[in-house]
Amino acid sequence: MVDPFQQLGEGPFNLETQMVPIIGFDLKEEPEPTAMEKKSVLYGKHSLKFLRHIANLANVEVSQLQDFDFDLFDVHKGCIGGISNEFFFAPRIDDKLCSFAAINSLIEYASEADYDESFVVVTCYDNEELGSLSRQGARGGIFELVVDKVIAASAQTKNVVSQTRVAMANSIILSADVTHAYNPNFDSAYLKGHSPLLNTGIVVKFYNETKTSTDKVGLAFVKLLANLTNNKIQIFKCRNDIRSGSTIGSFISSQTGARTIDVGIPQLAMHSIRGMSGSQDIGLGI
Repeated sequence: MVDPFQQLGEGPFNLETQMVPIIGFDLKEEPEPTAMEKKSVLYGKHSLKFLRHIANLANVEVSQLQDFDFDLFDVHKGCIGGISNEFFFAPRIDDKLCSFAAINSLIEYASEADYDESFVVVTCYDNEELGSLSRQGARGGIFELVVDKVIAASAQTKNVVSQTRVAMANSIILSADVTHAYNPNFDSAYLKGHSPLLNTGIVVKFYNETKTSTDKVGLAFVKLLANLTNNKIQIFKCRNDIRSGSTIGSFISSQTGARTIDVGIPQLAMHSIRGMSGSQDIGLGI
């Protein structure tokens, strides 16, 4: 919004009345519905133009629509940028960055694994920490269910619960989620010595109020891994006077009893429709 609406455009905004997406502009009246369209369970609940558009995208008739989800997201491809091509910009990199790195790491590990001695799992959840109570979220139980079933299939005893507890106690979980990279425009927001840089290495995260699950033992473990692979790690903790975010690490740790360490790939423009990270950071994450 610009003059004379500049003050209104500065917000705050009402999410119900001022943040409704504008998806089209047409002064024509609503078209006349067909007899079949009138029988649609959605007729009268939404604009007929909108229903026809959705039906066209799905290659069906309006009368065949039962319901739909409507989510807005950036459809443009990712791209490389920066003076030296040191950045990349793409939608939905929170948290596809860490998911991609984890899955690729599992694939590489699978070619070298000793399957008689190890059990490695990568779990990718939907809805992140804000929706962790959903069926597909971190508190939905899918990870624990998979572990139970694998142990039940291979255990020599019927006491699966006991074996699962032993397995969890002997496990280490990396809770991988993107973390805030250093933004020089807001230098004062960062604790001195805790300013994660792009294209440098993964970040080990400590947050206040147990919003993450990293402890000193976990940090020592990650440092050991970094030394073995000649990688650099960075450490991030918020200032005491700044509210920190949270991860699913504390949820997983409390549900399983396994030592859990919060790590992540740094990025800027977090939670924006189009995020920004370092062009080397995906490889460093793997």
